[in-house]
Amino acid sequence: MYRTILVPVDGSPTSNDALACAVSLSRATGATIRAVFVVEPIEYDLAAKDASARTAARQRGRETLSSVVGSVTDSGLTVDRDVREGVPYQEIVALARRGADLIVLGTRGSTADTGLGSTIQRVFTTAETPVLAVPPDASLPDDGPRRVLIATDGSEIGSLAADHALELADRVGSAVDVLHVIDETNPALADPSQPISELAREGGHDVVESIRAAASERDLSVTTTVMRGVPGTAIRSHASNADADLIAMGTRGHATPSGQLPGGTTARVLGQADRPILLCG
Repeated sequence: MYRTILVPVDGSPTSNDALACAVSLSRATGATIRAVFVVEPIEYDLAAKDASARTAARQRGRETLSSVVGSVTDSGLTVDRDVREGVPYQEIVALARRGADLIVLGTRGSTADTGLGSTIQRVFTTAETPVLAVPPDASLPDDGPRRVLIATDGSEIGSLAADHALELADRVGSAVDVLHVIDETNPALADPSQPISELAREGGHDVVESIRAAASERDLSVTTTVMRGVPGTAIRSHASNADADLIAMGTRGHATPSGQLPGGTTARVLGQADRPILLCG
């Protein structure tokens, strides 16, 4: 499933957490890890007259990679190292396009104290490669996720995320939970007794049933849930109650056009989740 997993490294605690999650998936799938440190031109442009500034920036990248990756190579896994120069998100996306099956990236880099880092937001909107977003202190079991929560709204991108998650679950042997949340903040759905709310429930059951059938064809253990609630809050709560190791969802749903930042629900889950989120879109 995964041949190469790309992991951007900047020395921050969250990027170290991301590398640890990549190691888990590498053990489970046999993938090679490619760790990359991107030197931004601003680090040496301000000292353009001093050629040593550029050399020092690249050396810092090599030292960071050696420090972070050392423990991984000691475990017998294959880890390629690369120091690049350029705008981080552009270099990450370009490297992924050349041959990575998954990008594993911390939600906060070395310059982001709170909220989503700017690099991961731009990677979401420009990369065609699936992304595993790793919040601070999040982790995966050593042999990959044992339970995967697929949060779906029935959109085309949500279906892509579900297909990818099922492939991962099949490869690793994970149990699967499928969740569809009827958005009770939508004024049209505020009254559950109205016909439109009943149609929403029926549509939600159709959505989760199609994923349940696909999971059953793979002989995966699967449960389904359709519920009313605030999607972002409901997804996080359900993941916690189900003890899911990983949440899978699309980068955006029906309401968010392509090329924009992650949809509102996705952004809220990313900003508050305490476990890795697999994003496709």
